[in-house]
Amino acid sequence: MKKLLILLIAVIGSVSVQAQISSQELELVRSIFNSERKVLFAQNMQLSTQQAELFWPVYEAYEKEKSPIGNARVKLVKQLVEDADKLTDAQIDALYKESFALTMKRMKLRKKYYGILKKKITTDVAARFLQLDEYVNTAISAQLYEGIPLVGVKKD
Repeated sequence: MKKLLILLIAVIGSVSVQAQISSQELELVRSIFNSERKVLFAQNMQLSTQQAELFWPVYEAYEKEKSPIGNARVKLVKQLVEDADKLTDAQIDALYKESFALTMKRMKLRKKYYGILKKKITTDVAARFLQLDEYVNTAISAQLYEGIPLVGVKKD
């Protein structure tokens, strides 16, 4: 699992916060990331054949529903990277309020899909799903935030 996570981080980290990244490059990275993420889940969920038949449609629905939240987060991070040294107090406040709202949306979505998986399969499968999801998201967030300049600090 660690090797695959390192690959995911490398893919995201290689283009994570570059302001010049094109839409095509971003879509390519997302496509690779989503494929690798699915492999990580496949290798670590430890599902029976019957559980897998129930799990993967739920996983796909989760990813589809999560995508707009991720897109909004990327947009927010990109703005922080591009404008960190020139944001007004009002802009900073608006960005962080949006960040809080996105975090709440993501948490509500995770809670919703935990309930779905718990009902359709088992509680331990639902819990493993949340653990893997949080593991990947935490690792990626750490990589992304490493490259984000502090708000209000001039770039060299």
